[in-house]
Formats: sequence, C-alpha cells, structure tokens
Amino acid sequence: MFSNAYQLASNFTKPVITSLRFTDNSTESSLASFVILNSEGWIITAGHIFNSHMAFRQHQKEINDHEIEIKSIESNPTLFDQQKKNKIQHLRKQFNTQKRIINHSFW
Repeated sequence: MFSNAYQLASNFTKPVITSLRFTDNSTESSLASFVILNSEGWIITAGHIFNSHMAFRQHQKEINDHEIEIKSIESNPTLFDQQKKNKIQHLRKQFNTQKRIINHSFW
C-alpha cells in the first residue's frame, strides 16, 4: 500500500533548489519540494520557500539606493574631492555591515 502511494506521489512531487550568492561572495543553497496540482502547471509548496526571494528583492532595492546615494555625493559640486571620498567611505562602511543577497535562483 505504501509503495503504491509513493509511486503515485513521486509522479507529482518535485525538488526545488534555492541558490543564493551574498555580497561577501559566500553562497548558500537549500532544498525543498513542491507538488504539481494540475496539467496547467499549478504547484503548491511551503510559503517560507519564497522568503529568500522577497529578501533578495529588498536587498536589490537597498543596493540600488546605495549606488544612487554614492553617485549623488560624487556629483555634488559643493564638496571637495577629499570630502567626497570621506563621505563615500563612511557610507560604504555603514552599508557593508549587513550581508545582502546579490544573486538568487530557483532550480
């Protein structure tokens, strides 16, 4: 009975790997599964599988905002070169205290 159920379920249960790369160039992967619900490709899985993707999107926004702030300092005509350099170094130092996801993929 169990082997019949396993054979049936294995046709609809598939693995999903989440692969991440961080700002410090470290990588991380996790393994989960999903179940195919119908012929249209609808699936069901645990909600926490998508937490890393939501974090990735937030980190991309933070990285983009950080780059905009650096460009703003660089293009500020009221600052001397050394002032720009100091402000940018300070900004980068604060920014680099948090590890952020820079690449995210589902396999």
